[in-house]
Amino acid sequence: MKRIRADSVMIGPEIFLLGSLGLLLLPLPWLAAWVAAATLHELGHIGAILLCGGRILHFRLRFDGAVLETGGLRYGREALCALAGPACGLALLLTAQQFPRLAICGVIQSAYNLLPVFPLDGGRALRCFLVQHLPLDRAVWCSRTASFAAIACLLGLAAYGAVALGLGMLPFLLPLVLFLRAAKER
Repeated sequence: MKRIRADSVMIGPEIFLLGSLGLLLLPLPWLAAWVAAATLHELGHIGAILLCGGRILHFRLRFDGAVLETGGLRYGREALCALAGPACGLALLLTAQQFPRLAICGVIQSAYNLLPVFPLDGGRALRCFLVQHLPLDRAVWCSRTASFAAIACLLGLAAYGAVALGLGMLPFLLPLVLFLRAAKER
């Protein structure tokens, strides 16, 4: 049996603040379903990485999500491993009758992670695909352009939600977090 080993595991202190905030704002069954869906999502990545012969170098859990840094994977396999997490979340639809909260949380997390914004799973898979068909610098440029185009669309939806639906500033949180993540990536 293969041993799962990460050379470094880092949990940011803001995770505890986020967990406390979750306990204050969400009913416990929804928070538990969210954490369970996120755990299954990451296990999907880990299982795919190990099945593809890769190594997990670092695991970081921060405010803006979990990050698995891998080694030993070619671009096609890396794309497959990136898509394995959202696939696990979508597979939770099969449990919808028994565990509806878990299925809803899995679908929401998968939809978020499949956005073509690097470094999310969808953006990572897109970049891996582009690198196989374009020179590296051109692939990175196309990937960044797709990321910021998707964020611009989300900003438009957020503006619509804020103005037409009266949702206030809350809808701008998702595009802001995505913009900050995409802006710091190369």
